[in-house]
Amino acid sequence: MSREKINRSNKALIHWEDLLDDVKTIASEYESDGWETLVLHPGDVSTVAEGNTGFRLVVPKSELEMLGEAVEGDEESFNEFELHRAPAEDLFLFVVVVKSSDHNRAIFFPAYYDPETDEEFVTAVREQGSVFSEITNLDQSQRYSFCHDDPSLFLP
Repeated sequence: MSREKINRSNKALIHWEDLLDDVKTIASEYESDGWETLVLHPGDVSTVAEGNTGFRLVVPKSELEMLGEAVEGDEESFNEFELHRAPAEDLFLFVVVVKSSDHNRAIFFPAYYDPETDEEFVTAVREQGSVFSEITNLDQSQRYSFCHDDPSLFLP
């Protein structure tokens, strides 16, 4: 693991509990409006600047199984998203909400990056027409990918 990634992770840890509280609050609002919700708790968040530019989130196996049940092989129906930014000085923190209006389901997860450390990622996002969130388990034996069609929302 690179020193930059360790520093980015340490910066995120300072805000992580508050960010998870934000995720729960936003999910509760959706639930009260009648949506089925799934909140994911990634143990690792990394940026991907090559290929499908975006984020790779590693979640517990049990959450990945619940995600599989929620998408039911129909990841394409989760074609809407929202981004809720969280305040931080030198880190870009946010809550992503991926939605399927067809199924009235929403998936919530926190993510982050350091614009200074992740310069290559920021450049790639500026050049791409979309950003991806890939959610996987530790051994990467199973994964789900969601496309976000407005990359500007992910820029500082």
